[in-house]
Amino acid sequence: MNVSNDADAERQWKPIDRNERRISGVLVEKAKTTPENYPLSLASLVAGSNQKSNRALQMQLDEDDVTLALDKLRALRAAREVQVSGRVSKFRHAAYEGLGVDASGSAIRTLRDS
Repeated sequence: MNVSNDADAERQWKPIDRNERRISGVLVEKAKTTPENYPLSLASLVAGSNQKSNRALQMQLDEDDVTLALDKLRALRAAREVQVSGRVSKFRHAAYEGLGVDASGSAIRTLRDS
């Protein structure tokens, strides 16, 4: 197996829980819909995860829930902490590269549980 096949095999779909799907979905969504406010702070991720409109499954995540989900996504290389001006840590998605999916695959991956 060559190196590119090894990389592809390593990026195969791995199960992620509903909190990780929500955080990943918020990061992907906000990158497209509010690029002026992207990357997102932890507080923005909490607010986006719990927003009442356009969320099929209402959630009440707190900072600990979001931090844990971010840690798991970062371990999968599906989210990154980035340095921007200011003192607040900000996060961006790397769903396409880290999860080995395209935009459509990312949308499917972030859907709620049935």
